Formats: sequence, C-alpha cells, structure tokens
Amino acid sequence: MKRSTATTMLLGMLLIGGVSACSQPNASESPQTDTMSSGAAPSDKARSPERAQRREAMRKQIEAVLTPEQSQQLQAKLQQGVRMREAIASLDLTPEQKTKIQDMIKATRAQRQGQAGTSQ
Repeated sequence: MKRSTATTMLLGMLLIGGVSACSQPNASESPQTDTMSSGAAPSDKARSPERAQRREAMRKQIEAVLTPEQSQQLQAKLQQGVRMREAIASLDLTPEQKTKIQDMIKATRAQRQGQAGTSQ
C-alpha cells in the first residue's frame, strides 16, 4: 500500500511538472526584450527601417497588380496580422496576376541576394 501510494504521488508530481513545463509563460515571467517580442532579432535592429521600406515598396507593387477589392482584402488581412505570403494566397488571383506577383518577388529576391553578395 505504501509503495503504490508513493508511486502514485511520484507520477502525479511528474505529470504536474511536465504540464507546467510545457505551458506558455506569462508575459511578466518572460525575460524577453522589446526586440525579441517584436519578432526582430537583435542584430536586425539596425536593418529594420530598411526592411520595413522594402516591405512597403513590395506591398505597393503588389497592390498595383490587384483589383481595388483585392487590395482592400489584402489590407484587411495584413492589419489582422496575417503574413504577406498567406494574405496573397488567400486572394482569388487570376493566372496573370499570379505570374506578375511571382516575377516581382523573384526580382526582389535576386536583387536582395545580389546586394548581400556585394556587401560581404
């Protein structure tokens, strides 16, 4: 009887410890800094204004391809915190729109990689 009680207590303690270890910490308990909570790595802090400008430029290029209704849908999704890629995928794009947007993304990616190669 003593052995089964002790075993049950031990298993209970392990389960409680395991569950509490897997739960999300409260914001007050989290030792993260502002840069981490914003999703940017500390090393990206200096580049974040440039990155924001590039994102804004890309968004404007994409909106130029969209209909006014699609542009409104995209804005709504982005304001809800949906990532750009997911927001674009949720739109009912024509094959021509898809091709234009893919070409823009490829060109931007190639330009960004070219700049990264010259700065190293």
